[in-house]
Amino acid sequence: MKLQLLILVATFAVVANSFKIQSGIALCSECMEYIQDLSTKVSDDDKECEERAQKMCDILSLPELMNKKCRQHVIEEVTKIVQDIKNSKPPRDICTDLRLCRAQ
Repeated sequence: MKLQLLILVATFAVVANSFKIQSGIALCSECMEYIQDLSTKVSDDDKECEERAQKMCDILSLPELMNKKCRQHVIEEVTKIVQDIKNSKPPRDICTDLRLCRAQ
């Protein structure tokens, strides 16, 4: 469950960055809920998170070049999210970094 939530947050980040989506209140709220939930569940197994996140790009059936970029971007985001959670960064700040919340 925790990995699914992490992958979902990373996927939101990919979509937001790829398509320059303006953050809405609903996305921000959902992101903060997921990050809050993840903060109680994140383990030291970052490698497993990265592997599962990479599979999300395969599921999207992207052309090869885009798939490689997707994998790289998702890995960067997953790694950053996990590190931010471990560093006790507030969910709002993490979601703002992901461009899912507006800076206050």
